[in-house]
Amino acid sequence: MNETRLKELRLKIDSIDNSIIKMLRERVAVAREIGEAKGSRPVYDPEREMAVIRRLQDLAPDIDGEALASVYTEIIALCRSVQWEKTVF
Repeated sequence: MNETRLKELRLKIDSIDNSIIKMLRERVAVAREIGEAKGSRPVYDPEREMAVIRRLQDLAPDIDGEALASVYTEIIALCRSVQWEKTVF
């Protein structure tokens, strides 16, 4: 692979990463709203979390399911943590 092509691909990855961060920030903001809407209900909902992961695995059969589950487990944990903030303080 030549250096020009490699540079182009890395710039494309950077752009994709920027989009991912934008969407993560949006997901975290919505998770905060969900935390508020839940009120005193528990933040952790394992059935919902597994349903989300299964749905995403179905949407991306070309991506390793376990790896996708690992990534989304962390994303969900991040979003859950902002809901905990509302219940702790």
